[in-house]
Amino acid sequence: MRISDVCKDSVIAEYGELVLPSIGYAYEDGMVWFFEKTDTKKVLFQSLIFISAIYVNSITSEHFLQITCLKNGKLQNIVEPQTSIASASAILSLAKRGLMVSSKNASALSSYLNAFLVVNDGILAEKELPNSIGWTNNGEFLFGRRLVTATGKIDENAGRLFVSNNESIVQVMKSVDVQGNLKGWYSAIQPIVDYPIVEFSLYLSFAAPLLEYFGVQSFVTELVSTTSSGKTSLQQIAASVWGNPVVNSANSFLKTGNATVTAMEEIAADLSGLPFIINDLFKDNANFQSEGLVYTIANGQARIRANRKGEVADIRNIQTIILSSSERTIEEAYNSNKQRTDPFPEGVRARTLSIADLPWGKVDTIHVAPIVENTVRGVNKNYGVAGLEFIAKFIKYKKKRAKTWKNIYDNYIQYYRKEIDKSDNINYRKAPYFALIMTTGVIVHELLKMPFEFSQVKFDVLWQSIKSHSISNNIKNIDYLQSIADFIKDKVSSGEIWDSKSLSNAEYSRGKHIGLIKAKYIAIEPEVIEKRLGQNTRIFLKWCQDKKLLFFDTGLLRKSIKMPSGENRRLYAFNLAILDKDAISESLNIN
Repeated sequence: MRISDVCKDSVIAEYGELVLPSIGYAYEDGMVWFFEKTDTKKVLFQSLIFISAIYVNSITSEHFLQITCLKNGKLQNIVEPQTSIASASAILSLAKRGLMVSSKNASALSSYLNAFLVVNDGILAEKELPNSIGWTNNGEFLFGRRLVTATGKIDENAGRLFVSNNESIVQVMKSVDVQGNLKGWYSAIQPIVDYPIVEFSLYLSFAAPLLEYFGVQSFVTELVSTTSSGKTSLQQIAASVWGNPVVNSANSFLKTGNATVTAMEEIAADLSGLPFIINDLFKDNANFQSEGLVYTIANGQARIRANRKGEVADIRNIQTIILSSSERTIEEAYNSNKQRTDPFPEGVRARTLSIADLPWGKVDTIHVAPIVENTVRGVNKNYGVAGLEFIAKFIKYKKKRAKTWKNIYDNYIQYYRKEIDKSDNINYRKAPYFALIMTTGVIVHELLKMPFEFSQVKFDVLWQSIKSHSISNNIKNIDYLQSIADFIKDKVSSGEIWDSKSLSNAEYSRGKHIGLIKAKYIAIEPEVIEKRLGQNTRIFLKWCQDKKLLFFDTGLLRKSIKMPSGENRRLYAFNLAILDKDAISESLNIN
């Protein structure tokens, strides 16, 4: 007798071929009955109950059973060690997991489930139990206590499908969770469209599960700026894709840098397709060997170590993207460590995207601070929902859309490599990382109903900045500024930057500034705008600011050129829309 013979409910159809024990049992009125020695028939269980899956821990060989029961037309699953059904006393412990078992039916239920295993020997295939969060070897995705199956279905109660004796890893699993709803999350993140670095970091967070799909190595992105500049709030938004972004919460998805390299490697290995977000990388440890962590992450495997028994521990694969924050770059930290005598490793530089900028501009300004606060408040109440929905849809469409998505990725690689000299091996190797994040942006907007449109063009300046930070510290800031100037010159010559002198009064007077919307960037000379717009100048510049067009503070630029040394002279901001092209051209001798 098979399950399909006694139950026609569609939700149980996939288990229809499993065999039910027949000797001593009956299945009537949706319940399981058993016969006592007196041939008296008694109810064993109030609904159909069976074992739907067997899982094996590849590390310890311990077996786990997924026990399923049909209740009110819905399947309820719990996953427990096989030893939990070995006896009446053992199975009683499952009452706290919600199984309807008591001293009256414990012995009979234990016998029934063991009999079920016997009659389904060879039918129930053993599956490897994941020992990491994220992608499993079966093409499923473990999302905290939820499991997204290989068909894109979401199992809401698969929390036991994870094995680890490391309490810190169990905490990571708890941090991958869902609260609130997509509507609330969409509403919270809507303002970030005006802040390219924040939006970029959001796509980076979504990109972590796509590393293997596009054949990209794990890598590191570091956010470097002064304290209270909005780095943590940016990371909270990125973390909200997958779980709890609340800082200092016991189960926060954000980690701090007050851990050893070994501990961080272990966490990275347990995030199979999830980003590893580290707030304040050098917290409480100025000499933290971050370059070793970068190498380990990029190589895709944790370093070989011995376990507590002195045996060589199993080598664990790593598939993640680190998003770290600090007040200095990994390279600066390396060079400041007096114990370091060798030059900074080129391999680390090639595996790291450095963003040295203010993600929100000046956070303490009147109009920016409320935006940051409201956004963080919103994602603290609505998190995990976007990541769960994204993974379910990605699994569903990844085969159908593979050719299109991979063509987009290949095109982006060509786009970002086209201006790189072949001798510039570092930036050549970085291009796939940036291309992956841009491709992810396209996919995110295809699969989710994002509250704004994706525009790759706005990230061109960020790519120029990342390329510039790939150069050695021996190169002066003048070269950094020159690379930005070359970028401007190219955009001016191609007509992608509009000089304000060439714009007519009519174009300014239109309510939507139709003529300006066509431009990718706008070059604005403040004096000219002031003469043409008068009292409307502030309104116009606010519109430019909302569009997050290109900004250069020409006074700072001139000072930087005359005094190229010193971190405080480096030009970081690209967040507003004021560009005095003539001053830049004159200062940098651009013809």
